[in-house]
Amino acid sequence: MRLTRLAVFLLSVLAAWLLPTGLSDGKGVEQPGKFVTRLLPAGGSIIAAAEDSGIWRLDLQDEGSGWRRLASFDSYALAVDWKGRLWAGTVGEGVRVFNGSEWRAYGILEGCAGERVFDVAADNQRSNLWIGHDHGLSLYSEQAGRGAWKSFWQHDGLPPGGIYSVAARKADGCVFAAGECGDVAFSMPPYGRWQKYGRPAGIGAINSVAVLSDGSLAAAGCFGISVGNGPQAKMLHLSPKPYENHARRVVEDASGTLWLATRHLGPVGFERGGRIVQPCPDEPCYAADVAAASGDLWCATYGSGMRRFRGAAGSADSPGLAAATAGFPEKASAEKAPAQPRGSARASFLGDDWLTQGDWLGRYGAHGAVLCAMSGAASDFRVGPGDWTYRAWLGSDCKKGDKLRYWVHWLRSADIPDAIKGRVLQNPILGGRRQAEWDDHSETYAMEHDGPHIFCTLTVPQGDHVLSLFFFNKDGHERKNVFRDYVITLKETPSLAGILDSLDERNADAEKLFNSLPALASARVRDFWNPVYKRFLVRGPSCYTFCVSRNGSFNTIISGVFLDPAGNGSRQQHIASLAELRRSGVEDGRFDRAAVAECLGALQMFGMRDRLETRRTYLFRLWEAKTANGEGWTPTAAQSRELRYGKKEG
Repeated sequence: MRLTRLAVFLLSVLAAWLLPTGLSDGKGVEQPGKFVTRLLPAGGSIIAAAEDSGIWRLDLQDEGSGWRRLASFDSYALAVDWKGRLWAGTVGEGVRVFNGSEWRAYGILEGCAGERVFDVAADNQRSNLWIGHDHGLSLYSEQAGRGAWKSFWQHDGLPPGGIYSVAARKADGCVFAAGECGDVAFSMPPYGRWQKYGRPAGIGAINSVAVLSDGSLAAAGCFGISVGNGPQAKMLHLSPKPYENHARRVVEDASGTLWLATRHLGPVGFERGGRIVQPCPDEPCYAADVAAASGDLWCATYGSGMRRFRGAAGSADSPGLAAATAGFPEKASAEKAPAQPRGSARASFLGDDWLTQGDWLGRYGAHGAVLCAMSGAASDFRVGPGDWTYRAWLGSDCKKGDKLRYWVHWLRSADIPDAIKGRVLQNPILGGRRQAEWDDHSETYAMEHDGPHIFCTLTVPQGDHVLSLFFFNKDGHERKNVFRDYVITLKETPSLAGILDSLDERNADAEKLFNSLPALASARVRDFWNPVYKRFLVRGPSCYTFCVSRNGSFNTIISGVFLDPAGNGSRQQHIASLAELRRSGVEDGRFDRAAVAECLGALQMFGMRDRLETRRTYLFRLWEAKTANGEGWTPTAAQSRELRYGKKEG
């Protein structure tokens, strides 16, 4: 008996030594969450953000107290500034700032010019905080006790689209900004014009940039990493399979080791002597981020929570969180992007919409919508007016007889988990919501196979229009579905207009033609557990083709294609009002004047022309009239469902 008890005791001690610790908050929560998106060393603590779980802090000087939750919202970007304030990028409200006791939001009405924030970086020597977001780059600077906001756009020299990563060099204040499709720009103080930095050939779209201790730049991309400045940069690869070189983050520890968070091989280190360190070669994981804190290497995995490797990394000092309440940054309305002259450009990328989610009715599709595969019979729902046609087709690098797949994942609203129901597109024909999509069937191909990809050719009527593509990684927390990361390329293809009906049979010729033409616009679809509309400005009459490239993903999917007249109201104003509406706490079943104005504004902006929406439009107008007269009106439960979801499900 004594021997058995001794053995159990020794085994427990050994397990405590070998297993990662600090992953429990003493309340039954083993760690911040399974899908950890970002890590941040902060003084004597480590901060972690996880999808559907929020932001957490572990005091490394008092690990027995466990993880403490700081916030419940999703975040993919964290930084601590010169006053110890924690900045966290959100999915649809810009940034939020924690001053030691409470949070405050800074969206487009308070200074941050974007809704979806991809990265934040603090240059604490100069009291500068950089924010990379879906519309470009914003800077908050505090000089002589006063704060000021400034925004930068494509016309300032930034890459088109969103800024996925930003890094500042301590020595001279030079800032590097990586665009969503991989181009990098840099600027020196006082940050006027941005210059193109370029990217190494073969790296693919860039996910992260970091300034190293010697002042050089490291970049992590979809197909490898580069280290060095300009033409002298060297490419590093971990595997002969291109997709296995996908690196999400790159950081340097105090010893000079370069740590990578890779999508397929877990954390990987490059030591100065050239030796490669792989802490868990037998247990590869999807590493979303890595951080060095208190001599340990911390790894944020997307699917299996946190991993900690004791003594594996040299850690430098990092600013800690404010112990007492620090003052909040000043607020100022974000600068509006100046109007760009169209000139002869036939198409351009307009940016993202992360706020609308599945509630597209009244906001998209004024000239028609294609709800991919939603009919449930190997075809789409094509709704709304508009004199335009389309054809979706599979790329030619496919198996003989393979076709574009029409996939219905959730047939009825009742099938959809409540937590993500609002992310699924509304079904205007049957009511409620239905999750469906085109699928290139590439889950049946090896991941190193480049294709088949999804193509869609469509005609655009006379005038300027907004083409919006909807993506939702609805099963992105399951198995290999986490591996979805696409590049969209848009080209003008007038010669395909006459053969739309035969594109399935002539896809080899069509793809060859597509590849021979110049790209008019590009965009990236990444981290879309929260859904996104990727929006392009196109000029008609003409015929366009977009390709959703697999880009080393498990497979390629898209759920909706929408066409709207350009200039039919201000999308930016609409998104701003929606952001304010959500921030004010208006939720399902609760209505007030702001909600009425927002909903009616959407109706007036985009029109509700489908006959199935007549009753719903009437309800909106009744709602507005009664509220305007000061009568107040609370819809019945049935009316509430009809307002939000359209015709009642049968």
